[in-house]
Formats: sequence, C-alpha cells, structure tokens
Amino acid sequence: DIPKEWKINNSSFFDLEFYRLILLEITFKLKGIDLQTIRNNELPDCYEFRITITFNNAAHSGIIKISLETGTSSRECKDWKISGSLSKNMHKILIIDVLVMLICLTSLVLCTRSIVLGWNLHKRFITFFLKKDKTVCLSDHLEFLNGWYILIIISDLMTIV
Repeated sequence: DIPKEWKINNSSFFDLEFYRLILLEITFKLKGIDLQTIRNNELPDCYEFRITITFNNAAHSGIIKISLETGTSSRECKDWKISGSLSKNMHKILIIDVLVMLICLTSLVLCTRSIVLGWNLHKRFITFFLKKDKTVCLSDHLEFLNGWYILIIISDLMTIV
C-alpha cells in the first residue's frame, strides 16, 4: 500500500473507491495554436478543446459506463506580435527534410531490391516445378510477393515527392 506520509505530502493524491462510485465527471480544456500560418506572417489560429469524461454507475450494476464528449472552437489569436524571420529555423527544417528524404530513399532502394530478388526466386521456383511437370497454384505464386514491401515503396515515394 501507499504510505500515509506520501498521501499527506501530495495534496493532489486522492483515493477513489470505484465500488462506491455513482457519477464522476472530469472536465478540462486544452488550448492549442496552429503555427503554420506564422510562416506567411499571418496571425495564428487558436484552438480550444473542451473534453468531458463521464463515469456513470447510476444503475448500480458494477459496470461503469464511460463516455467521452469533446467540443472544439477556433478563433484568431489576439495580441500576437510576429517579428523577425524564420531563417534560423528554416535551415533546421531543411536539414530534417533532407534527412527524412535520405532515409526514405534508402528504404525505397532496399524494398525494391527485396521485391526484385523475390521475383527472381519466383522465376527459379516456377522453372524448377515446370521441369518436374508440376503445376503451381496462385497462392504459391503470391508467396514471393510481399505486400508490405509494396506499401512501404508507395509510402516512401509519396514522402519523397
């Protein structure tokens, strides 16, 4: 158990006995700022998210119904001063972008290499079975094609572009 001394020193700590719980509603607000518009020297948009989490045991069944309600409002931030240039941060962003592109390019090359090697192995597999006068079903053909590699290749291409 938790020592009483710790409970006394941490006033935010409280015990919650869920078997006695009838209704508990936790409400809080989160505020966020969309900083993308600052690049264009425009005022940023401010967002406020109202979140309510409700624990409801009004039926006294022991099964607590949990619900989540959210609301969003946006407005233009006021009293913001936009000054200076973003050139200091732009070179950092450019370095990160180039790094991501290099990683995606490496991934693209390795996945393409795996697909090509799998295709070559597939051709050898087919010729082997044709020499033995056996047929190969479609599922055996598809064993050599890794769908995850294809998805990674598409994702890498879209990231690079």
